[in-house]
Amino acid sequence: MAEFIFLFIIFGIAVWVLGSEAEKKMKNMEGQINERIKEDLIRHEFNSTKEYLNMKSGMGIYYDDRRKKIAVLRYRPFSTLENLILGWQFINCADIIESEVKIDNISVTKTARGSQLGGAIIGGVVAGGVGAVIGGATGSKKTSDKIKSIELQMIINDSKDPIQKAEFLKLLDPKSKDDLEVKNALASVESFHKTLSVLIKQQESDKSTLQHTTHLDELRKLSELYKDGILTEEEFNQQKIKLLS
Repeated sequence: MAEFIFLFIIFGIAVWVLGSEAEKKMKNMEGQINERIKEDLIRHEFNSTKEYLNMKSGMGIYYDDRRKKIAVLRYRPFSTLENLILGWQFINCADIIESEVKIDNISVTKTARGSQLGGAIIGGVVAGGVGAVIGGATGSKKTSDKIKSIELQMIINDSKDPIQKAEFLKLLDPKSKDDLEVKNALASVESFHKTLSVLIKQQESDKSTLQHTTHLDELRKLSELYKDGILTEEEFNQQKIKLLS
């Protein structure tokens, strides 16, 4: 009996040692892949100021504040350095028409040119539970405190490939909203969505300012034409009404 217990202990120690070594090798590989990604971004002259990398799904998303660009990365999960192929999609933020966050395929917040839906609701998911969000979005009474997927979807001004998605969380089995991996994904997707929302609204504001300036310039030209006697008062008023309508 004592011999059996001794062998069992030895077996347990061996399993623990092998597991620890495997975990060290995995972390080392992840670190090397991350370094390769950073080198590749430098090669593309992309200075990342905000980033999220999901090595389980082989997805990364990066933001360059100076150039106002988003980079979406795809690669085969658990690749070795020898067979690692990085696929990049670079997006000008000025081309982003809409940013939407989906949790378990349910839209929880969206910002688009001309409108904003959902508001700052993502933080409420962490604090109050996913059920309130899902129920509010679908009219269902179903509640859930677990999350399986978190996705950021961007619609861009590109007729060939208008939808770009970034999976911040993609699990086979759902995890509690209090799980560290879920919390990290929620915080990161909220950070990216808020940044994109600000940029979308800035684009809208700049466009509105440009239109207002253009209208003022046109009014000045009409006024000069009226003063010079080229336009009659009736013609001037007609053109002014068209311009302001």
